[in-house]
Amino acid sequence: MCCLALVGCVAMAWLGSGIVAWLVFTVVVWLVYAAAIMLGYNGLLWRLIAPMLFWLVVVSLLGAVTSAIVVTVGDVPAFRTPWLTRWRQHILHGVDRIGLAYRWLDLRCPGGIDVYVRWSIPSGYIGVVTFCFCLFVIRTVPLLTPLIPGTSWHWYAIVASMAAVYAATAVAMLSDPGIIDDKHVAKYPNNNLIFFDGRVCHTCDVVKPARSKHCRVCGHCIAVYDHHCHWINNCVGGNNYRWFLVWLLANQNFLTYGFYLCARALIAQPHPDGYWRLIVGTTERNKVTGMFVILCGTFSVVSAAFFLLHLRYIYLGVTTNEADKWGDIEWLVRLGLLYRVTPGVGRLGERYVEYIGADTGFISLNDEQVVVAPHQFSGVHLEKVTSVETQLVNIYDRGFWHNLRERVWQ
Repeated sequence: MCCLALVGCVAMAWLGSGIVAWLVFTVVVWLVYAAAIMLGYNGLLWRLIAPMLFWLVVVSLLGAVTSAIVVTVGDVPAFRTPWLTRWRQHILHGVDRIGLAYRWLDLRCPGGIDVYVRWSIPSGYIGVVTFCFCLFVIRTVPLLTPLIPGTSWHWYAIVASMAAVYAATAVAMLSDPGIIDDKHVAKYPNNNLIFFDGRVCHTCDVVKPARSKHCRVCGHCIAVYDHHCHWINNCVGGNNYRWFLVWLLANQNFLTYGFYLCARALIAQPHPDGYWRLIVGTTERNKVTGMFVILCGTFSVVSAAFFLLHLRYIYLGVTTNEADKWGDIEWLVRLGLLYRVTPGVGRLGERYVEYIGADTGFISLNDEQVVVAPHQFSGVHLEKVTSVETQLVNIYDRGFWHNLRERVWQ
């Protein structure tokens, strides 16, 4: 059975959907596994499903990670080889086929399929979490009962951790991210580097304040826009960023705590042939608990990395959206195309322009219109920007603690 799981995952990774393989195959097998548990079925099907589920989770996770790595590094010149390039092309071709299937369904679904897909992700997330909690109670808790006294705080912490995930998800999903309307008052000035005066959203028909962005998924302009989170089917903006961080911490807590409890349940048992044999070759409880160790250990690292990334953004005084915009500025600096101009030029008096060429001159960062033509070079002072850190100032960065208070308690 492990061989079948391995072949299936490798085949799906080769076709370009290692991540999809993990999502689709694992969900299907887990559903069958759940049905077997509820029906109390212990026959041949049960004995086939249990090891298949374990190996499927392990191998398809590796296949998903491998596919992501191949797509990421496969086009880097230093790693480019014929076989790696072909593998990457197969993956991208598979992703394109998935996109074609999605568009086909979108055209034939009343009102489009987007709304169903958007809600399927958080619904699937809650469903998987709920099933894992139930499986933890059924399979892992009996292993912990001899280890943890009935009056131990661990039992209260387990219930609180589960409840925190649901509560944080509900609040993050339903909270207002900061939708901009006609009465919205701009809180931040435009820096005329990544945000500019006078910009209007033609979809919402409102003036876009600094640090805002129109979300194509939600269809609204969001103040202090960070990103759209598909896991909660909501934008993350100035009003609900605090709840997004709480949601991350709630998930981090239950993943890390779950890893500790499941690992403790396995370590306490005799394992003369090693932990791996204990997991795969003994009881169903150990198989399920071993899967939780792998899943919680893997995703707790991912969740921690994502949370630390947001702490870094807070430290830098940027949102996720602004980090992308500053990345574009850094790219211009590396290419030697960003200049500081004195006095300001254009209708906004812009102080930074992009060099296009001797025949065209310099264009605006705002609307890409020529603001300094070749015949105007002698009338302005142009200074090439060679360092983002020393020559450019992020006016929204006021120090880590002030940034944190501003983003979390505003």
